[in-house]
Amino acid sequence: MKTKKNFRRLKAIILVAALIAVSGALSTGSSVARAAGKASYTVLAGATSDFGVDNLAFSPQTLRVHRGDTITWNFAPIHDVHFAAKPVDLSIVSDIDGKQLPEVNPAILAASGQSGDAFKEGFNTGLIGDPGAPTSFAIVMDAAPGTYTYLCDLHAGMVGTIIVVADSETIPTPEDVAKEGQDGVSKVFAAAQVTALKAADAAVPVSAEPTLQISAGFTETTASINRYFPSVGVIKAGQTINWTVPAGLEPHTITFPLPDDGNIPPSLVPVVDKKNVPHLVFANTMAPLNKSGEAFNGTLSSGLIFPGQSFAATFPTAGIFKYFCAIHPGQIGTIVVLPADK
Repeated sequence: MKTKKNFRRLKAIILVAALIAVSGALSTGSSVARAAGKASYTVLAGATSDFGVDNLAFSPQTLRVHRGDTITWNFAPIHDVHFAAKPVDLSIVSDIDGKQLPEVNPAILAASGQSGDAFKEGFNTGLIGDPGAPTSFAIVMDAAPGTYTYLCDLHAGMVGTIIVVADSETIPTPEDVAKEGQDGVSKVFAAAQVTALKAADAAVPVSAEPTLQISAGFTETTASINRYFPSVGVIKAGQTINWTVPAGLEPHTITFPLPDDGNIPPSLVPVVDKKNVPHLVFANTMAPLNKSGEAFNGTLSSGLIFPGQSFAATFPTAGIFKYFCAIHPGQIGTIVVLPADK
C-alpha cells in the first residue's frame, strides 16, 4: 500500500445536486456590532454537484466574528475542521494482530470535543459528512481577538480563517455570510461545468498514436472534477493508455474491473483487533497491485495516483473493459480495444 504525506483525500460519496449559476456579490449594506445575544454563523465545508464535482474549499474562506459567537460548519461530502498549522498524515501503517496494515490515522477520525463546545487550541471536529452520520459541527468561538486558522486534513490547501474582532466592531450579519458562502460555491460550480464541457469536447476517444492520453480528473480553481476525459477510450490491441492526474488537490485510482452490478467496492474496511481496538483499514482497491507500463490481463489496481503523476497500461487483447476510481464513486470509464490491424 502506497502512503504519502500529501495524501489529504478520503471520500466515500459524490452526492447529486442541481447546478445553478447564481450571480451577485456579498451585500455590505448590513452589519452587526455586539448585541445582547450571541450570533450564529454558518460556513460550508466543501460542496458537491450533480456532475461529479467537489468544491474543496471553506465558503466563505474568511469569517469575522465577535467573541462568543457560534460557528457551524456544514460538511459535504467528507472533511474535517482542524485548528492546526499543518495537516495530520491521513495514512499510517499499524501493527494489527501481527500484520502491517495501512489505516486511517486515528488522530483525525474522532473529534477532540463535542459539537457546541468552546474553542480551544488544536480543536479537531474529526471526519464528518458520511451519509447516515452527522453532517454539521458547531464551535463557540470564545477566544481573544485575533486570527485563527484552520484546515482540512484530507485536502492540502483547503484552509479557512476566523478573525475574532472587538465587540464594538461592526461585521457582516449571519445572513450576509450565508449568502457569500452560497454565492461562492455557485460560481465555482458554474466555472467547473464550463471546464468539464470543454475538457470533454477536447478529449479524443480514438487514438491515432501508439498511446492514448486520458486525464484522470480535472481541476477548476477549488473544484475537483471527478471524471475521466475521455470517459470512453478507443484503441487497438497492442496500444497503451496513459492516465495522468492534473494539478490540483485530488488523487485518483485506475481500478479494473468495474463489478458487473456497477457497485464500487469499499475503499476502507473496518477491523477490530484482538484487543477490541477498532481500525479503519485501506482496502485492496487502494493498493498499488500493478506497476505502470504492465500489460493488462483483466484486473488492474494502480493505487493512488497523485496530482502530476501518471500511470500506464498496455492492452494486448481486444475487448470492452470498464474501470473506476476507488475513492470517487461515479467516476467510471470504459476502454474499448479493437482488434489490431492485420
